[in-house]
Amino acid sequence: AMAKDQLDRTGSRLLLWKAADVVISGVPFRCALRDGYVRPVVMTADAPEVRIPLDADCESIYILGNVTLPSGYPLEGELGAVAANYELRFAGGISETLPQHNGIEVARSNRIFEATRICPIAVNAPAALLFEKDPAREHYQVLLQTVVPRRAGRVVEMRCRLESGPPLAIFAITTQGRRRSA
Repeated sequence: AMAKDQLDRTGSRLLLWKAADVVISGVPFRCALRDGYVRPVVMTADAPEVRIPLDADCESIYILGNVTLPSGYPLEGELGAVAANYELRFAGGISETLPQHNGIEVARSNRIFEATRICPIAVNAPAALLFEKDPAREHYQVLLQTVVPRRAGRVVEMRCRLESGPPLAIFAITTQGRRRSA
């Protein structure tokens, strides 16, 4: 009730930052832009699945996002409940499923609830970016999850499927190739 007109007052659009390229701890990311602003890929109840082509031999996969909008854990959902599943699909048809749990890999983006600042934590995906749209009501975080596939091989795509809860956003994905032995 305190901010029911917030979206109207701030232009009726959630506008994020303008720089597509971001480097976090030496890892480069390139976010998608739309109309000059960063726009994440968002899974919703109406569009619960997205497929992201990777086509890379991956030692590690870095996922920038794993945040829910406009609400989410810890204010909505149970600790440990599966919010989404990420499925790594390897060349040759093998796949590996990575459940994304509330409070473990996923947390809400907005760090303000009503008039209170909160700190939504995902223990395996720390906050990597903070963005302040409105100093009083909109302080957002973007999480960084590092995934190390259990098997070697070329990852063709990552299939992301929302399982429950509010919309889930992914801003960018970067892969790190496998080291070759001499």
